[in-house]
Amino acid sequence: MAGLCDLVEILENNMECVVLEVKDGVQKELVCLGCFDGDETMLRLTKGDDHTCTIFFGAGKSCSWSWGMSGHTLVSDSLKKCGRMIESCITEDFGIYVGADTEKRKKTLHIRSLGDTRGCREEYRLLWWENREEIVIHRDGEYLTRINGLENAKEYMFQKINVESVSDMYKSPNTGCCVIDINGRRK
Repeated sequence: MAGLCDLVEILENNMECVVLEVKDGVQKELVCLGCFDGDETMLRLTKGDDHTCTIFFGAGKSCSWSWGMSGHTLVSDSLKKCGRMIESCITEDFGIYVGADTEKRKKTLHIRSLGDTRGCREEYRLLWWENREEIVIHRDGEYLTRINGLENAKEYMFQKINVESVSDMYKSPNTGCCVIDINGRRK
């Protein structure tokens, strides 16, 4: 099954936002992702501490909501899933930084397609508490995502990058949580 990144193209990637344009003829695949209606034409996510996600539909209609440091808009579970899927597509699949650090934003402004990050060096950190399934993944020093199970988290990493080094598990001196560092270049 196609992922959202296969159904969209980057229309704009600037310091303020990323705009994705839905490709022609992919309406059925979009619906099959589980939360889209199929008549979406563009998707926009703002960058910074707060994110506003906007979905543009045919006939000039749109829908926006926000989340982040300032709070969030109360939305349905389906719309929340759409926002997370859009954010994941932009940050994980395309590798675009959408956080508050302006220097990190500048470093990913060149990204216009899935292949634009190929070969870029990335540093990941897996963090978890003993006897817990949830693994928090940081990329280049910032939160990226959560995955259940250490083996699933490692598999996620091996799909994203050509691994150059994997540290032994160690305990964080600050928090005592378990940590593994994984470095490599994006596939």
